[in-house]
Amino acid sequence: MLYPGYRLHNDIWMKKIQACIPIFNIYCLWIIISYGVYWLVCEMPVSAIAYMVLSLLVTLFFILLGFALTAYYLIYGRRRLDAYPGIRLGWLLFSLMLAVLIYSLGQRLQIWRPVLFSINTANLFVFANLVGAFIVKPLKRMPELIILCVVVAFADLSSVLSGPTRSIVESIKTYYGGGMKGPAPPGDFLLIKLPAPGAVHLQPVFGVSDWIIIVFLSAAAFKFAINDNLAGRGLPEMDQTNRVSFYFPVAGFGLLLAMTAARLFELFIPVLPLIALVYIAYILIFYPSSRRLRKTDWWLMGGFVAVMSCLLGLGIILTQ
Repeated sequence: MLYPGYRLHNDIWMKKIQACIPIFNIYCLWIIISYGVYWLVCEMPVSAIAYMVLSLLVTLFFILLGFALTAYYLIYGRRRLDAYPGIRLGWLLFSLMLAVLIYSLGQRLQIWRPVLFSINTANLFVFANLVGAFIVKPLKRMPELIILCVVVAFADLSSVLSGPTRSIVESIKTYYGGGMKGPAPPGDFLLIKLPAPGAVHLQPVFGVSDWIIIVFLSAAAFKFAINDNLAGRGLPEMDQTNRVSFYFPVAGFGLLLAMTAARLFELFIPVLPLIALVYIAYILIFYPSSRRLRKTDWWLMGGFVAVMSCLLGLGIILTQ
């Protein structure tokens, strides 16, 4: 005979397990697909033109996969973890510990196996989804998205031109330009890496911070009932039907735009300002309520831009 207390305890544990399933699925799907595609294309003999085309197709495939998994997490995983914040914290701690372990293996033991970076990218992707969806909670009004996009854009631009991101980019360029000899710089482990035709190693594409912002803006669209899907149904409608559809977010379009420009001009282009610009333009055009900025909002944006501009100018002068 089962007592009611036992049934209740068992139901709680089942719900906790169900809350973990989306995260576990994201880890498994990304690792299996990434490593599988790597083995398909790593020894593929290709010409220069074929390499460019196949590389673009593989990159586009994984970005679309990332969009789909983010939509999957926001529909099925986020709400379950909201009910069990301790489990979300546990996954965040697990993600950080796994990152430290992977860094130690790669840095100290110099194990450069592609499977290691497939796991690392999956881990960064899970971390980005957990953080990006969580930090949307304090938002109260749609116009606050405008402020945050401006803040993120200027902060990232300042960091790239005369801040920590500049140092990270320079160290990574030196490492890859020198034939990847010796231990990789710490910043290399913060990059989302994808397979490329004929490449022995997975190739860096963009940073984990870029995907955190994409998840954040997608989660914000979900919260304020914005349809940010350029390919059809928005996240709120997917949630109502409990079914994930093809998802191509506006923020993701900004990411692809930045990546395309970087390839065409062969330059390092900050991704976040372009993501923010595209997102701001979209919600201002299609959602008039986002234009209702208060006087304090304008003062906040203006003050931040002024301070960051001064710091940026000072940083550029000091680094000359």
